[in-house]
Parts: sequence; structure tokens; C-alpha cells
Amino acid sequence: MDETFTRIAMEQSARDFGCRPEDFAAEDNRFLISECTEGARVYCRQPVLFEMATYGRNAVAAGREDLIAAAREVLGDLSKPHDLFRPDSLGALDRRFREQGMTIGYATHFFLPDPA
Repeated sequence: MDETFTRIAMEQSARDFGCRPEDFAAEDNRFLISECTEGARVYCRQPVLFEMATYGRNAVAAGREDLIAAAREVLGDLSKPHDLFRPDSLGALDRRFREQGMTIGYATHFFLPDPA
């Protein structure tokens, strides 16, 4: 994978999530309170309610404080980033969110191109 694509994508995700690009390259999964940051995409101008992303090494979840606490409770023991995105993990997270009057709206998959 081209390092430039990955670096640029991590930098944009960091602006959108309100975190640091290094959070997407950490050894452990990160659960962070979302903040508004300059340079976030147009639809990310306010703190996100809840989002998760991975670039393969770890996963980063960012969102509202109560939803991050719930995510840490449900997903915090999972060590492999892809485990957080399994249907059973997302189902457990959705059940926990429903206790707080929220639900997972949709999950999307995005992939970076391989220039080779």
C-alpha cells in the first residue's frame, strides 16, 4: 500500500474524528471523545455521535462521551481491529446503544486504492 495514500487518509480521518493521525497507527484500539476540528469534511462540522475506522493496525472509535463509554464497555476487550466490526460485535454495540435511545444507523466500507 502506498504510504502517501495511507498518511493522507489518516490525516483526514483524524480531522473528521477530532483526534490525531497517530491514533490510527497505535498498537491498541482507541476510544476517544469526538471534537470539532478545522479541516473536517463538510458533513463532519460538529462532533460525530459515533464512528469507528481502521487502517489495519488498530481501530479508532470517536463519539459522544456516553456512547464512547458504552463502546469501551462492549468492545474494549477485543484486541484485533477487525473484531470490532464483526456482525456480533456491532449487534452487541447496537443493543447497548438502544439502552441509551440510540441505534447504529449504517455501516459502510471504504478501501484505499493500491497504486500497484
